[in-house]
Amino acid sequence: MFLMAWGSRANPATASGRRWPIPGVSGRAPLFAGPPGPRSAWNAGRLHALVYWGESPHIAALTLVPLALLCVHLALRGRRPIWCLAAALSMAAVGSDQLLRDRHPGHRRPVVGVHAKTASRSSRTWEWSRRLGLLGYVWISPSLPPSVLHTLWVNSPTAGGDYRFTLRSLAALSVEAALFALFVALARRSRQPAHLRFFVFFAVLASAIPILGAFANWNVVPQPHRYQLDMEMAICWAAAFAFQPLADRWPRPARVLAALLLVCLAARQTILYRRFARTLIQPADVAQIFEYQTAHWFDEHFHGRRVMATGAAPCG
Repeated sequence: MFLMAWGSRANPATASGRRWPIPGVSGRAPLFAGPPGPRSAWNAGRLHALVYWGESPHIAALTLVPLALLCVHLALRGRRPIWCLAAALSMAAVGSDQLLRDRHPGHRRPVVGVHAKTASRSSRTWEWSRRLGLLGYVWISPSLPPSVLHTLWVNSPTAGGDYRFTLRSLAALSVEAALFALFVALARRSRQPAHLRFFVFFAVLASAIPILGAFANWNVVPQPHRYQLDMEMAICWAAAFAFQPLADRWPRPARVLAALLLVCLAARQTILYRRFARTLIQPADVAQIFEYQTAHWFDEHFHGRRVMATGAAPCG
């Protein structure tokens, strides 16, 4: 996130404060059922998703999103071959992680187009963003062919609940489309910096999915509540860059005081994160883990033959 902020601003002095320690919305919101402790805005939502629910592909993809956005930004700005290749490869890496988590692997790909529309008024930039996305898909197409995409499209609406496309889904999609059109129109007329326009729109787009799903039961994608981690990352960027013009007008003593306050919040957050991690991360007997028991059952009954295990159904 720091590198993305730094690259979008091209100014290391202003990038250092772009990820201040604001409490995470995913720690308080009902991201997953049954957390191993009391909910708090200070809890590490990403760590909880990683350790308690085994969401390593999700967290890995989320970690690569800032790098992919930075590479896309540099590719669209200079159009140098090295950055175009890096942008395509980074988007392919995000898509590969999405494939591992068995969800919509291309749900973040439209963000590249949003970047082109909000950061530039040139139609050629929009065309370049589509070329980069296509190049990235070609790179991972052997492991993510159209047949797999079709399977994900068919199976995901009924995974973990009923998320099939209904009139509510159409209403949610209409809201997203209206927000997209509105922000594109505002971006063309706005005099705000390109990076601020992009991050604000990214936050609105990422927040609309879980918010509409949680409060109106309007599901744009299956399991929209799981996108709260994406929303948290986008809000961090948008809040920091939106606050920066105001902070620049403060006198130096006020900025020093604000920096000290942020350092204190960071220290408190670090202490609480470590406490939460010690509560969450506990030693376990590998023989009691479902994956171990499944592999052992396959070895006993199939004697080393290759087996395709789907889902999480118990063996018996």
